[in-house]
Parts: sequence; structure tokens; C-alpha cells
Amino acid sequence: MLPEEMGREALEGDKTIPIRETDGTFSNNIYELTGLIDPASFADTGTGSLARGDAMNQMGCNWREADKYPGSRVQGVQHIHRMLAIQKDKLPKLQIFNNCIQLARALPTAPRDRKNPEDIDDEFEIDHAIDALRYGLQWRDVSFKRVRVSGI
Repeated sequence: MLPEEMGREALEGDKTIPIRETDGTFSNNIYELTGLIDPASFADTGTGSLARGDAMNQMGCNWREADKYPGSRVQGVQHIHRMLAIQKDKLPKLQIFNNCIQLARALPTAPRDRKNPEDIDDEFEIDHAIDALRYGLQWRDVSFKRVRVSGI
């Protein structure tokens, strides 16, 4: 997708997320779209045009670069394992629903890196789904709480 198309779809999709009010009623999402994306989205590609992240931010997205540092992917993968581990209530802290098709496909099939078995092989064709989960956990991990989900 072009950055403008991706930004438009993200902004439109974000507005359709139902927000449950304190009185139990639902309303449209009025909160500003914000989140983390891969730092490569802000890279200068030498074309003279805005970086993808900057172009989407000009449209009203509020993306920040996800933290990337040596070993961050390994730490992120380990964190995913911790979140998927069974807790005291016999459920994992993070549950993946079957409508997360790429992520449900990627998690159990991700090959290990031959040089670093704690990492995922960077040639894995759908590692972007796992990267997106890592970034999501980086962004919202402190606000996780157990809720009952219905209607999915």
C-alpha cells in the first residue's frame, strides 16, 4: 500500500472501534490514533519524498518508532512466550483469536535462527505478524487486564 492509503485505512478503521462507556453503552472511538510502527517506516529512502511514517503522521496518524536495539527482537520474542504462558487461572495472559489469521499462522511455525536459537529466522516470510505483536506488547503491555469478550 502507498502510505496515504495505509494511513487512510488505519484512521478509518480506528474510528470504527466501539468504545464501551462507563454506563455500559457503546459509542464510536473519538480517541486519537496512536501507536508504534517499525522504525524503518521513518527511514529516508533517498527518493526525496516523505518517509512512510511521516506521510501517515501528516494525515493524522500519530505513529512513533518502536524501540529497536541490539537484542530487542530476542527480548520481544521471549516476552511473547511469557504472555502466552499459562497463568494461575489456567489461561494465558495473551490470547490470540482465530480472526488474527496471519499471527495465528506465524506463531507456531516461526523457524529459529540457526546462529541464534533464541531468535526467529529473519528470512521467515511472515515475521511481520510477530513483529507487529512485539510492537503492540511494547506499546500497551502495562495496561493489560483480563476482560470478558463477546460477539466475536
